[in-house]
Amino acid sequence: MLHVIALLEIAEPAAFRDFESHALEIAQRHGGILLSAFAPDPALSTAFTPPVDEIHVLQFPDAEALARYRRDPDLQGLANLRERGVRSTRLLVAGQTQTYTM
Repeated sequence: MLHVIALLEIAEPAAFRDFESHALEIAQRHGGILLSAFAPDPALSTAFTPPVDEIHVLQFPDAEALARYRRDPDLQGLANLRERGVRSTRLLVAGQTQTYTM
């Protein structure tokens, strides 16, 4: 499994929610699922520049599934909605898995 963390700065909340509802349907077609979505607690979180309004943790079967999702014509068709809703996105995609013991 491939894990993806998206750090999102939201521009227009209504457009963002509309984009996300469609994008998650498209992700599911490629085996992607949203494991968690949350706003960071500013009192307990490290500050980010640009700011992070929401964090998404997603899972895809593998890197090719993620690539297919990102190339999906239906997702590409949402570009204008995404541009209105999201000011910036930073992705952290799982690389080599680490194992730690106690």
